[in-house]
Amino acid sequence: YIEEPLADVARLPEFAATSGLPVALDESVLEMTPAQLQDHAYATAVVLKATFGGGWTWAEAWHQAASARHMKVVVSAAFESGVGLQHLVAMAAQCSGGAPVGLDTYRWLAADVLHPRLDLTHPTLNVADVLRRTAVDETLLTRIA
Repeated sequence: YIEEPLADVARLPEFAATSGLPVALDESVLEMTPAQLQDHAYATAVVLKATFGGGWTWAEAWHQAASARHMKVVVSAAFESGVGLQHLVAMAAQCSGGAPVGLDTYRWLAADVLHPRLDLTHPTLNVADVLRRTAVDETLLTRIA
């Protein structure tokens, strides 16, 4: 799928029909309600950035609405620390049904509050291993504050 290739969401149905490409809703879900997915039957997937949208409750509502319409649910990061990414990994395990997720922003962070850093460098991961990581680097927290 291609994530919102047009700035004007109203033009996405026409784009999907004429291009034949599968389309995912991304930024526009932040301005919609899950019930409004019924107006976007052309979409193949929804990309959820729960940090921007409202966390677990918000993501679960979107997961339910998208699943009811047989759309893929893709959990995606927005430059969260390791603590936030632990939550997104758990959310992806619950909502994504094994679909690829977008957690690659972590590699761009120079430092993290978790020590050692999460190992998200492999194409697959063991969710339990990621969630077990709870050591917070107090020195880094002091420097950030």
